[in-house]
Amino acid sequence: VDAMYQNYQGVSTYNSVQNGNIQELVDSDWTQIRYLDQNHISFRKGPGNMPENELAGIRYVLAESDCLILGDYKVWKQVGHIYIYKNDTIDGICSYYDENDVTVVDQDEIKVKQSKLDQEADLDFNKQLRDDRVDGKVTASEDGYLIIAYPFESGWKAYVDGQEVETFKANKAYQAVKLSAGTHEVALRFYCPLVRESLIVTLVSLLIFAGTWVYSARKRRTACKSSTK
Repeated sequence: VDAMYQNYQGVSTYNSVQNGNIQELVDSDWTQIRYLDQNHISFRKGPGNMPENELAGIRYVLAESDCLILGDYKVWKQVGHIYIYKNDTIDGICSYYDENDVTVVDQDEIKVKQSKLDQEADLDFNKQLRDDRVDGKVTASEDGYLIIAYPFESGWKAYVDGQEVETFKANKAYQAVKLSAGTHEVALRFYCPLVRESLIVTLVSLLIFAGTWVYSARKRRTACKSSTK
């Protein structure tokens, strides 16, 4: 997520093939962050959409003015001519919502009532985040859903207290895991789809190649022996 909130060219992203769920989210709920085409995203105007900031875990906004009205974002620190706005209600890319504040859209899809973030839930994740894994602990007094602001896509598996559980698509784009009240160890792992199948195909291809080479070598030796007689 980027830098400048006002009309400055900020950090942007480009994906030659955009994640379809992220594209759906941007097209329907966060249109202001898109520019040029569906594969280009700039977050310089993103903080204007408070509900999406909450789900995406945008905690800081940088600007050259200390007079912006950004909801729960307040001036936290000044570095040179840049003001850093901070939202203390956001504690990273993981958030928790009580079950009563979640609507089941489909068998594997949910929609949370944004701005209904459970502030009482204790989430400890920020030190255990990587591109291909998430590890942490959740303590909550009510049943609910843990939302992780990683794009929902095939290849992710979720584990609660060591047991594999179902993952849900939250608000069209994000990963979600259902949890009961109490304290739970939560882990997500990304396994590249079709890796096993690709390895099998590669191994079979190598065996075929090796078999063909051995057969050809034997055939050449036989032909050489026949020609020397």
